[in-house]
Amino acid sequence: MLQITKYCRAENGQAFRNGSPCLPTASDSLEEMVSALVAQYHIVHSRFGKMDRLSQLGFTIAELILQDRHLAQKHEPHMLGVVLNNSAASLDTDMKYWETTSNIPSPALFVYTLPNIVVAEICIKNNFKGENFFFVSEKMDTHLLFCHISEMLNSNRAAACLGGWVEVLNNSYNAFLFLVEKDQEKKAAKFTEENIINIYNTTPLWNS
Repeated sequence: MLQITKYCRAENGQAFRNGSPCLPTASDSLEEMVSALVAQYHIVHSRFGKMDRLSQLGFTIAELILQDRHLAQKHEPHMLGVVLNNSAASLDTDMKYWETTSNIPSPALFVYTLPNIVVAEICIKNNFKGENFFFVSEKMDTHLLFCHISEMLNSNRAAACLGGWVEVLNNSYNAFLFLVEKDQEKKAAKFTEENIINIYNTTPLWNS
């Protein structure tokens, strides 16, 4: 049976992992929230400061899920996958890069003008070498996420997969990531499209 063994949602200055708050207080901005999470959970990456905001958010929330799972020690790296989704692609960084073209275009920003770079950052850090996808749709496509991840695990092309939604655009941001594994924990939720929606909708937000 496929199970959602861990999940994390971040929005409105706070992150919740498996339903519990990750920070003692809410932050005023995405940058403050990410910085607080990095400090509190000792998240380390040599290039973190160079990442765009989409990659920083996705990478940080992924680390909150993955840092104690040691998946690359349990499975072959080619059996670990990632399937992510958002609606704005890399537009937040695209606009910042476009602003630099009036003078000297920024190579540091240009590197992040593809949304799947966040997937690459997650995979490199955690030694994931399996299939990975980044889809763009108007809203979180739970059916697409469920179908792709189920197919990967049920066909034995993956033993575990990180899935979900990561969006950053101007002052708006939202991340919801979950880890799907086979028969890992008795109390873990069964991996169904309905449970993806239920977990997302019932995860508390700081100002709700």
